[in-house]
Amino acid sequence: MIVVVDEFKEFFKDYMKLQLTGGMSGTDQPQEDEKKKVVVYRAGNLDVQPTTDSGGGWNVGSIATGERLEWQQVPLQGTTNFSVRVASTNATAKLRFVIDGTAGPTITVPNTGDWQTYQTVSAGDFSFTAGTYHTVRIEFLTGNLNFNYWTTTRS
Repeated sequence: MIVVVDEFKEFFKDYMKLQLTGGMSGTDQPQEDEKKKVVVYRAGNLDVQPTTDSGGGWNVGSIATGERLEWQQVPLQGTTNFSVRVASTNATAKLRFVIDGTAGPTITVPNTGDWQTYQTVSAGDFSFTAGTYHTVRIEFLTGNLNFNYWTTTRS
């Protein structure tokens, strides 16, 4: 299974509908941060930008300490390895998966050399009962990274 930032496309469609009908407040308007070249699409801290990673699409950029992303009702079964596709210009960023409230190992993101040079990093194994659905959260314990997608592989 591959879960990509492009899953936020539905959010952007709804956003555009609201903006065109005047249903958004001033703080929810998209704002371009010229310094970072990131377009902020909502109040809060979800900054998305086009990625130059293989496959194209979008990535979450300018991730700060304490931010998180969450998906609900994800079908998972058996022993499953989680991996993340990340980029950073330093080796200090840390993240972890939290599945149904249970934290996995803390992963240090390597210095990939550029904000758009991505590397796939293993983020730990979890075990699931067949036919079950789960809440998957990625917690960014320290910032200074970009996130493109996460994958699972059954062992």
